[in-house]
Amino acid sequence: MASVFGVIAGPYLGFLAGFLGAILAWTLPPGSASFTSAPFLLNPAINALTTGLILQSTRVSSKFRNTSGWLAAFIILGVLNVAFWFTPVSQPIDQYYYVAVLATFDKVTAWLLILPIVKFAERLSSSRGRLLVFFFLLAFIGNQADSALGVLVFALPPVYAWIFQLPVDTVRWLYVVSPFYYPIIRLLQALLATFIIVPLVEALKGRGWPI
Repeated sequence: MASVFGVIAGPYLGFLAGFLGAILAWTLPPGSASFTSAPFLLNPAINALTTGLILQSTRVSSKFRNTSGWLAAFIILGVLNVAFWFTPVSQPIDQYYYVAVLATFDKVTAWLLILPIVKFAERLSSSRGRLLVFFFLLAFIGNQADSALGVLVFALPPVYAWIFQLPVDTVRWLYVVSPFYYPIIRLLQALLATFIIVPLVEALKGRGWPI
């Protein structure tokens, strides 16, 4: 839903909505305000922020267009990816480079999709079928920004060693096996978000909303 927030509310209100939504889901039943979930409360907000920033760069209306938005999203996702390579999980890099590659390859793919989706946005939005592709790619990038922050936070010693009480070798093993299922989850999330976003955007535009 964070991708939906970014599309409908924009990057900054979407960020706030994603963060408040995560707080409510964490504290209210059936949530339990678990200590292990606390480090990841910003993840949905980063999704909404990234999605909204990219979409702002593709708006036709000059009133809502922010051509530098995609660059901010590009930097955010790039920094998250690069930072993971410097965590203890990936160090020494000559020995554990494969951990960093497996943990970030899908996030790097999403990072590389930012410029093409902005460049070809007008062409991708020329029909309903292409609009589905556009929002699918946008939601995929947003979900991978969420994931990039998650894998980075989990790779920090205060999180994996203190909160989860896991040795670093176990954490490395988790990063090696996670590419077998996490990219599929992100694709399914993006697909679900697409089928929510497209009819919602069409309905709101029909009522005069500046979407």
